[in-house]
Amino acid sequence: MTSVVNSGAQVETSTAVVSRAGRTLDLRNLMDDLLKDQRVSSADHAQLLNSSRSKEEAMQHPLTYIAEKSLPDIKRAGARLDIDVLMQWLSEQSGQALFHLDPLKVNVPAITEVMSFEFAKRHNILAVQVSVDEVTIASAEPYLDSWQSNLEHVLRRPIKRVLIDPADLQRYTVEFYSLAKSVRGASGASGQATAGVANFEQLLELGDMKDPMPMISTSLILWIGFYNTLLISGPVIFILNRVVKWVMCVFVLMACCTTLMNFPLRWQWQ
Repeated sequence: MTSVVNSGAQVETSTAVVSRAGRTLDLRNLMDDLLKDQRVSSADHAQLLNSSRSKEEAMQHPLTYIAEKSLPDIKRAGARLDIDVLMQWLSEQSGQALFHLDPLKVNVPAITEVMSFEFAKRHNILAVQVSVDEVTIASAEPYLDSWQSNLEHVLRRPIKRVLIDPADLQRYTVEFYSLAKSVRGASGASGQATAGVANFEQLLELGDMKDPMPMISTSLILWIGFYNTLLISGPVIFILNRVVKWVMCVFVLMACCTTLMNFPLRWQWQ
């Protein structure tokens, strides 16, 4: 099973964690905290903050950048501040457990239904476990939570926050959503139910516009939107999809014929 590692060290008080609420991790704050915790020397602290970074390095997560510098860990003789050590330290700082993700044991269809790929990328989060009681969501930004309350409201379940290596977060977000998209495509599904509802709402907005052919616009849009919401993969729904498709085709044909028959009358009115 994919594991969650709880820190054995004493977690910071809730007051200290609250003081960082809403703070994005950046290089200076992290280095200041490492210096305060006596994990880096004053010389390494000053040198790293004063050194220039390339464009690629500037785009890296600050923890990844620090880990690549392999600074000496002055609390442990001969040890270095690699990504594992830094993630464990951040776990102690934030009070969030460290999550080691095993991609072979992740229920990809379930976790990708929690949120859209765009939402996950925008907030740099990824659902990693889903149960009837809670949803576990990993991130590399433990102090950012502007998305949490709204997502809990939508899911109607509490969210458990965990930490994950920033590189793993970026990699598996793309891989899991790409895999889910491929599986849906192979099974004949046209998209997630949420996408169908969104398309349905867009089509209804089009129906509110002044259409020169009202007999086609609103009715046909409602039928297409209804059909899109029924595009669910599975053998039980397959027959229903086929029936709705044929009914929709007949309806379109009847609507077009009716419009063509009424077209001369409308021309005379003009």
